[in-house]
Amino acid sequence: LGAAVEILPHASRVQVYDHHVDRSGDLQQHCGVDVETTLEGVGSVTTIVVEELMRQGLELSEPVATLLALGIHADTGSLTYDSATVRDAKCLAWLMERGAKQAVIATFGHAALSPDQAEMFTLCLSKLRRYKRYAVSAATVLLYADQYINGMARVGHGAC
Repeated sequence: LGAAVEILPHASRVQVYDHHVDRSGDLQQHCGVDVETTLEGVGSVTTIVVEELMRQGLELSEPVATLLALGIHADTGSLTYDSATVRDAKCLAWLMERGAKQAVIATFGHAALSPDQAEMFTLCLSKLRRYKRYAVSAATVLLYADQYINGMARVGHGAC
């Protein structure tokens, strides 16, 4: 919860949206107020918000549609992460129909590596072995991790 822990006791109501279904925590003990939690197994928390906007039939401006699309792209690696779902893709399509600007997404949609990915990237570069045979270049690396790290395709792509 970070810095929010200090201000939560002042809230009369707390609404939490989360897409990390494997992380359960008791926010009630931190808040001291009623906490309503929406927990969905999707690739992006933005997908949950967009689905609510869709249910309410709200119209969006192009900049808002673009920002929401950027959120989904960042969380799902532009739908390439294993955690990406059909629901994420449907929300992206809905946002495109409302004017999400692909040129803006292409410019700003490249999220930085997560801390776990950055650590693996550094390790990857130190262990990378490059080969060249008959004008064909190849590289290999063998990495081990204590836990599953989502989005490792980005790590491999960046290293080669």
